[in-house]
Amino acid sequence: MEKAGGVAALTMNRPDALNALDVTTPEEVLAALSAIAADRSLRAAILTGAGKAFVAGADITAMSGMSAAGARCFGLEAGLDEALAYEAALFGLLFSGNDAREGMAAFVEKRKPAFTGD
Repeated sequence: MEKAGGVAALTMNRPDALNALDVTTPEEVLAALSAIAADRSLRAAILTGAGKAFVAGADITAMSGMSAAGARCFGLEAGLDEALAYEAALFGLLFSGNDAREGMAAFVEKRKPAFTGD
């Protein structure tokens, strides 16, 4: 993760696998998002992928040796209800400020954001 000017950039960095999610990636992403949410100096976060893909989905090669039950829970250390609650809490933290809303609007409108520090 890189930080500059109140913005965190988190890059999925498995370009040879089209950034497919392996067993450790979800934990690493959650840890990084938790750090971003806790850092009050950050106003926005960018999640991107190295190479030509953002994320291709689950790494099927990594899942090939798993049982069916293991594959269904691939990358999840928590139950679905706990994971959804965590996602909602992170979403609220990451998108609650004016700069976060401006960043999202700028992304959708394909323009440079005009951050104010709020």
